[in-house]
Amino acid sequence: MVRIECWYRRRRARPPSGSRTPIARGANARSWFGLTSPGSVAFLERLGLYDRLVTYDAIPSLAAAPSVLVDIAGNPEVIHALGERLERVIIVGKAHWDAASGFGGGGGRPKREAFFAPGRIARRSADWGGDQLRERVSESWSAFLAIMRDAVRIDLRHGADGALAAYREAVAGSADPRSGVLIAIP
Repeated sequence: MVRIECWYRRRRARPPSGSRTPIARGANARSWFGLTSPGSVAFLERLGLYDRLVTYDAIPSLAAAPSVLVDIAGNPEVIHALGERLERVIIVGKAHWDAASGFGGGGGRPKREAFFAPGRIARRSADWGGDQLRERVSESWSAFLAIMRDAVRIDLRHGADGALAAYREAVAGSADPRSGVLIAIP
């Protein structure tokens, strides 16, 4: 089972160039899988953050091992495809805002929990104190930035037309995964 451990228990180090070693691995984790679209595979492989990348259409090929999904997109089709493998879903985002939740059936399975950064920060601040929290966040953020610095670029767009173009690219699946789009509003 993939276990989600608190980031402070994870090994944080920049992987060597070309390495497939994750930036962080929970102490009890067996492996980190990245679920993604075919257009993002090459980009994510270069980052070396996952043990294995699986495209959405290949989900049925995954072993039926109990798993945890850290759900960034909120795509109910992915949740449905993973089915009984899921022990827990940690909801971080919902890019598929117009889709139903994807949590059918009864019995509260899979267990769902929302990740809420301010709540997590308050909890860790109480556990460690402010100084240690700042130190640990700084260390983790620095390791993350070291990997991402050369991996992404800023794509500056202007006005409503720029925003609409970026939106259409994302919906069509043609957005460049290496680009962080910023919209300048006059």
